Amino acid sequence: MAALFRPRAIRSSTSRSRSVSSGKAAGSGRRAGRYHARSRDTAGRAAALYNGLPCVGNACLVRQGTPIDLAPPATSLATADLTLSPPASISGTITAASGGAPISGVSIQLLAASGAVAMTTSSNGSGVYSFNGLAAGNYHLVTRGTPGFIDTSFGGTPCPAACNGLNGSVIAVVAGTSNGGRNFALAGGGSISGTVRSGPSAPIVGATVQVYNSLGIPVGQLATNASGNYQVDTLPSGTFYVRTQQNLGFVDQVFNALPCSGYCDVLSGTGVPVTSGMGTGLVDFTLSGGSSISGRITNASNAAGIALARVVAF
Repeated sequence: MAALFRPRAIRSSTSRSRSVSSGKAAGSGRRAGRYHARSRDTAGRAAALYNGLPCVGNACLVRQGTPIDLAPPATSLATADLTLSPPASISGTITAASGGAPISGVSIQLLAASGAVAMTTSSNGSGVYSFNGLAAGNYHLVTRGTPGFIDTSFGGTPCPAACNGLNGSVIAVVAGTSNGGRNFALAGGGSISGTVRSGPSAPIVGATVQVYNSLGIPVGQLATNASGNYQVDTLPSGTFYVRTQQNLGFVDQVFNALPCSGYCDVLSGTGVPVTSGMGTGLVDFTLSGGSSISGRITNASNAAGIALARVVAF
């Protein structure tokens, strides 16, 4: 199937036509304008973008193709041939690093070289996954949202939620090849837990607790429950920094007991060591009530109040 796109509606096709046994596909009744063409539903073959560019899943950028300009009556007929390459595939198995048992239901993302998510699949009951119908190119793989395990880029590099997935090994794919054995062995994650209170015993419900790695990059967050408790899971081994962030009238902190309202240097706090597969508890916070600043914003020429003005405290 071939699909035509107009620039102003680049996310949705203006028309589709199926090729016949000779491979020809045609469409008529197009109004004047600029179009782009790509293939779809190619019976297992690698999709292509006119003229001669690969077009992989959701990472296909239609605007990168060669435009087709129609300006009837001077240009009322255009030819845009699409040559489809033999499809390639990537496959592998997801297992637990401890014991080697297969893990089913793991979400795996196939990333284009740009980092865009081209395709997503899940491992089956035997832990096996596959991506088919791929064009030649460089790809990355990353697991996402695996309960109880540390998400990982292909090659074994931990890749928590804030990671873009490009920190792993590149998989160079040649047209028409099968690239098996791209396996993942996922380690059980460590955790950080504690309680957020006001005073010695009163829990603070709904306060967000954020966890940062040693580079100051956020890797997880969770709101406290009805008892003021939280637990952030699936953390790799390393040192982390923990802070609160809430709008409940308390002064936020970075662990251990340093004020941290608004923007603050989370790396100035006390590092919390985590070991994969183990929990680190008693990372607690006792927040005090905060003070407030208020005032009125007026027009200098007539003293009239100004609505919706933003005030930032430093």
